[in-house]
Amino acid sequence: MAANNMISYSQHIWNDMRNIIQMIIDEHGKDFAVEVVREGRRCRQDPEYVAKLLSEISDDISEFINRTNRNRPAFIHKLTKECSLKEQQIAWFYALVLISMHQVREFIEVRDMYRDFITPGKGNRVTAAALSGVLARTRDIFTDNEFPEDAFDDFCLNIENEE
Repeated sequence: MAANNMISYSQHIWNDMRNIIQMIIDEHGKDFAVEVVREGRRCRQDPEYVAKLLSEISDDISEFINRTNRNRPAFIHKLTKECSLKEQQIAWFYALVLISMHQVREFIEVRDMYRDFITPGKGNRVTAAALSGVLARTRDIFTDNEFPEDAFDDFCLNIENEE
């Protein structure tokens, strides 16, 4: 069972999101981190646009996530210079990175929830029903654009609930 469980990946992503938040605070300050949260909240207002944008910049998001904590600030500086990004666009990029990472964590949870039903040897109906559940849950994950505000909890930011 432990070999099939991807909880260590999910925990790594959680820790990595918190490392990114710490990097945001170190590089840009706490007020900017609050702006990232605001941008993350705004992402829920236009899910189609956000899904399109996530798709368009998925390579940049993946490259950023793949970098070490030490190399991420340089990547942001490079991206800022190449694309002439303004401060709000940088906050938007960070929000999209965190949303993407949150989606991966949710996807891992769905995978773990259904893994016993989507294996060789299971009946056709059982597998079809499980796949239907996977598709429904996955659709929800990738259309909700939930922002992981709870990852910011321990950073003593003055984040007001504006919803």
